[in-house]
Amino acid sequence: MAMVSPSLSPTLRTLTSTLSGLLLIMFTAEIAVKMFVFGPVDFCKDKWNAYDLVAVLGSCVAWIVRASFSMDELLVQFLGVFQIARMLMLVRYAWFLDSLVSTLGLALPGLVNVTGLLGLAVFMYSCLGVSLFGTVMTVPNDGREQNFQSFGNSLMALMRCGFGERWHEIMYELASDQANCTTMPQTWQQLAAEGPRGCGTWLAYPFFVSYVVAVNLILMNLICAVVLDSYNNVHELIYAADLEYAMKCLSWEWHDKDKGRTGYLPLETILVMLSELPEPLGFGKSKKRHILHAMRHLHVHEGMSLHYRDIVLLLAKRAVIFLRNERLELTNDVELDQQAKELWCSQFPDLPKLGAEFFGMHVAHLIITKRMKIYIRMKRGEWAQRKEEQRQIADHMGLRQKVHGETISQKQIPFSENGNLPPLLWPPKGLLKFQAVASPDFIALGEAAQLVPKEDTLYKARKDKQG
Repeated sequence: MAMVSPSLSPTLRTLTSTLSGLLLIMFTAEIAVKMFVFGPVDFCKDKWNAYDLVAVLGSCVAWIVRASFSMDELLVQFLGVFQIARMLMLVRYAWFLDSLVSTLGLALPGLVNVTGLLGLAVFMYSCLGVSLFGTVMTVPNDGREQNFQSFGNSLMALMRCGFGERWHEIMYELASDQANCTTMPQTWQQLAAEGPRGCGTWLAYPFFVSYVVAVNLILMNLICAVVLDSYNNVHELIYAADLEYAMKCLSWEWHDKDKGRTGYLPLETILVMLSELPEPLGFGKSKKRHILHAMRHLHVHEGMSLHYRDIVLLLAKRAVIFLRNERLELTNDVELDQQAKELWCSQFPDLPKLGAEFFGMHVAHLIITKRMKIYIRMKRGEWAQRKEEQRQIADHMGLRQKVHGETISQKQIPFSENGNLPPLLWPPKGLLKFQAVASPDFIALGEAAQLVPKEDTLYKARKDKQG
């Protein structure tokens, strides 16, 4: 691709020319097939197709001119630019490069304005520099023209200062007095014969400081600001296109599910659809309770169903939150454009208006009902467990009556919050901590009281049980 140079060997030149010709044939065939399929008018509507057409036509013209003239002709070298331009045809296949090219295209009007202002500022300072420092004597600097003796030299010196290249050296040189300088004005004849011999001036300090601040710090950064703003706008457009496509996907899937075209779908079906829809418009792989929490303000209609109108408004709020770079959990706090919202709601006159009193159910009611069912089921399990613990304690008290011959009523059986006996209720005095040698009955009783009788009491209890 345009590798022609004086040091290129004939073999390599022939190889590059052959490869370039093969690629040109392939690109030309691609353009011809596309134009045959889409038609010339529809084909040129796409900006990338139009660019490909110009690049390929220019390459064909360059190939014909190269075959007619010598390789060293200037026209042939200039037309080689179209071969390099064919490389940009690959930009469409890389989304990050496409966004950068779109950024440059969007920033072009702003760049033209800022660049024009920058050029005007440099022109004004160049003219002012010639009038202020045109006769100031400078030190020869290896033949480099870094003075203000002509408009061209002034412009090049200010361009160097604008990029921050050792501008302070030029300022100090123009502000200091050189040897054999004069404070008297020089005539045109003296300037032509002797050259500039004027002394330095203190005006160099405000001149260069103001120039660096205005050009280097403000206008140069303003160019960066224009590009960054365009980059942000391009990404917002890309995000908006992605959100629009996601909304279309939701609409297509809704129509597939809603066979009767009623606009209603069951809540469970909508939960599945929203979980499959990618973020930020959808909920991605979020849990079911998180989706229900975001939908808590939506109206629930007959048959535990929701309407398409309310789902679209919910997703529109999520889109606004995403474009604002805010948390998606704050969806219900977003206020949509009132005119757009009224226009959308007017498409469904049979539904109650937004903001009007709604005497039906909301998704929040379903969430509360589900939570209450879980709570009641959990409490019933706790009550059943408590009842079973009381029964076990009563059985242990029956064993105590059998061992000591005491009569204990059910009302006299206290129990702690976890269902165990208090440590002072059992056993009587002179008991030790539970030992592993105790019988199964006493093991169960010891687990409740954490104490067991002494060895003689244990032996007597075993004899009574065997008798």
